[in-house]
Amino acid sequence: MIETTGSERTAPLPLLIPSFTESDPRTKERHMTLPAQVRAVWKSAELLIAFHKNKHREKRDTPYLWSPKDAFARLLAAPEDQEAFIMLKGEADHADVQIKMHPDKLVIRRDQPLGWSGILIDEDTVRVKVDNIWIRIDATGRVVVEKDAETTYLEEDGEIIKISPDAEIIVSADGARMSRRTEAQIDAFTEDGFVSRKHPQRPANELEKKNKPDA
Repeated sequence: MIETTGSERTAPLPLLIPSFTESDPRTKERHMTLPAQVRAVWKSAELLIAFHKNKHREKRDTPYLWSPKDAFARLLAAPEDQEAFIMLKGEADHADVQIKMHPDKLVIRRDQPLGWSGILIDEDTVRVKVDNIWIRIDATGRVVVEKDAETTYLEEDGEIIKISPDAEIIVSADGARMSRRTEAQIDAFTEDGFVSRKHPQRPANELEKKNKPDA
């Protein structure tokens, strides 16, 4: 039986360890707290078809929206012409969400200055846009984070690779090896110690000859 007290509901948990006896103090009744109510984020959902072009095949400035009969819509191969989506209306100050259904992917959009603003799901990957940063999860478990000119990879085996215009940094899954490579040199920590080596550079006169236009 579920007992209600104030704004919380409590329910006795069954014994999880059968070796306990009724006289064992560890078998005293335990309770778990359940939320009194679910906080509403969205209040309604509507299936809509967005027609991006008119009958003359000209692109509209604003798509024409139509609610199909029996809430059924075919997903066409050219979503730039006609697009099916579900509009979730936000409750109170929560932002509306569009769930666009394409033949090869799902696109979820939300006009939100903070937090996630987009999710793209296809057969092999899931991409999430958070604060203008794209995070991609591949089917193999690899995670890729793209921010401005930097890309960070979390490989399936746990290795971390960060690539930027200035350097490439690699950290092994167990943390035993770490390296930083630039155009000028490479520095690395390995099981054998620290290694630092400058990349060989061509003499200045060779560079001048290479860059000098032919006579």
